[in-house]
Amino acid sequence: MFKNLKNKELLFLLVIILVSIVFIFSRVRYDFFSGINDSVFHVSRVFEIRESFLNGHIPGWTNIYSFSHTGQAISGMYPDFTLWPFILVTSWLSPVHQWQLILGLVMIVTWVIHARACYLITKNIKESILLAYVSSFSGVTLLSFHYGQLASGIAYALFPLLIVYCIEILKSTQFNYKLSLYFGITMSLIVYSHVISTIIASTVLIILCAGYLWKNYFDNIGMIVRHLLSAIIIVLILSSPILYRIIYISKSGLLPPIKLPFSEYPYTKDLLDILTTSLVSRWDTYISLSILVLSIYLFSHWYITNKDTRLLLMLSISILILGSQIFPWVFLKDTPIALIQAPTWRFLPWFSVFIILAMAYLLRDNKKVDFTHKLLLILSVITFLSFLGNTERIDKSMLSKPTYMKKTFYTSTKIQNRVKFSNENIEALNGIRAYFDYAPRVAGDNKKNPWQPSKVVMNTYRHIGENNDKKKVFKILPTANQEIKLKVKDVKRGTLTIPVWNYSSLKYNVKVNGKTVKYSATPHGNIAISLDQNIKSAVISVHHLTPRTYIGLVIFIAVLWGVLILIYLINFFRNHFKNNLMRHSAK
Repeated sequence: MFKNLKNKELLFLLVIILVSIVFIFSRVRYDFFSGINDSVFHVSRVFEIRESFLNGHIPGWTNIYSFSHTGQAISGMYPDFTLWPFILVTSWLSPVHQWQLILGLVMIVTWVIHARACYLITKNIKESILLAYVSSFSGVTLLSFHYGQLASGIAYALFPLLIVYCIEILKSTQFNYKLSLYFGITMSLIVYSHVISTIIASTVLIILCAGYLWKNYFDNIGMIVRHLLSAIIIVLILSSPILYRIIYISKSGLLPPIKLPFSEYPYTKDLLDILTTSLVSRWDTYISLSILVLSIYLFSHWYITNKDTRLLLMLSISILILGSQIFPWVFLKDTPIALIQAPTWRFLPWFSVFIILAMAYLLRDNKKVDFTHKLLLILSVITFLSFLGNTERIDKSMLSKPTYMKKTFYTSTKIQNRVKFSNENIEALNGIRAYFDYAPRVAGDNKKNPWQPSKVVMNTYRHIGENNDKKKVFKILPTANQEIKLKVKDVKRGTLTIPVWNYSSLKYNVKVNGKTVKYSATPHGNIAISLDQNIKSAVISVHHLTPRTYIGLVIFIAVLWGVLILIYLINFFRNHFKNNLMRHSAK
């Protein structure tokens, strides 16, 4: 490794990497960050976890500090375990600086993992660094940095490892438990991160397996099945806390995430438009210029490619088809797959992974292609300069036009408008937009406009309840505990509907002025209590009781992860010591 450092090209690249890291961390100097309207959703999720840690408890299933303090189950239905370490180590920062630093950390982690995946193929540090640099500043990572899609960004970071392990399983002629273990661990981390990315990854893996088996005539189908079944068992065990809470909450009957109206669905683009956008756009794109050039280079060298490279290139074509208007998505409009919302946005960024892995396999078997290193170096510089220039451009535009997100409530559907977030308005942003994702199904859909929430959802977000069929506006009180506190004045004896969601499969502890009371569910999914007297000023607290089974699963899996990491470290240092001993013996 250290001999390679004498190479001028590698030294130059390492300088770029250092500058990139410095640039990413230097963005903390700003007291704002930019995003799009939909970034409110992702910022709120991070804010919920942040406040949970700052108040001394692990994040719960329902939203206490975010999403207008409605007790919505967004936290429970969106996997978040891989976000926890990033948020935990940055919680000492202000919300804006924390967000900026997490984005930078995710990008750096992506680069490291992608380099590791490429190194497993090439066994060459320089080539791995170059390839990873191109991919880690492209695809989902780029969208994550500018849109705030942290969860899918983390899944994207892990995806190359998943593909490499899958290919090794497909080629294996003997059972290797490590392959199943590594594959299972990687897939479970994706499950920990993002449901839709898990669906996309599973779809791609099915295509990969089908393509390989078709080419190899099912020669080693028994060994493949054995490896994959072992891996699936590992995934189910390691992902059990996430799967448990999703299944548990789903029993209540939930509204699905937003489905695009089919006049606008499948939200795909023309393939030519996708490719030309890559040439001119710096951030609102799905395939970067560097990846596009690399793919053209690979296809032009088809005649010297190996089976692995050709398979991955064919898969990249499949991804292009799935992400464009070529694929007939309209026939899937009434199927669960429609929940992926936007095939172009979901599939195309993964194109980058297949291209860098295809190049890695090409380099593994064709070491004499000297021009490739120079090409990768040039593309790395282009990738960095494009990222650097565009990010600076966006920041300067935000400095010149202080377009902070307004604190007033809105239900705008135009989520692509770029806006500005500040420390002062992040907490307020949690209540300015009504989300119906995973609210109780009885809250109802908006039949007239699928983009807009129902009246019940709107009233709940606005903290409007009822007292004997008369509207009552509640005030949210600050809390240091895992509960929602509301205050309402002049309530009369009878039924009081609280603007907090009730999930039928969950249990709550409801108190009025410190006294526990019985509760019920309204026909529209809110919590209701019965008062036997008039109360001039009532402080109501609602606490979701997390099942002990879930807590036990989290503790068990945390211990299991600790054991796995300990075993890995012991083996790593043992092998390192053994290799050094062998070198000294040889001398």
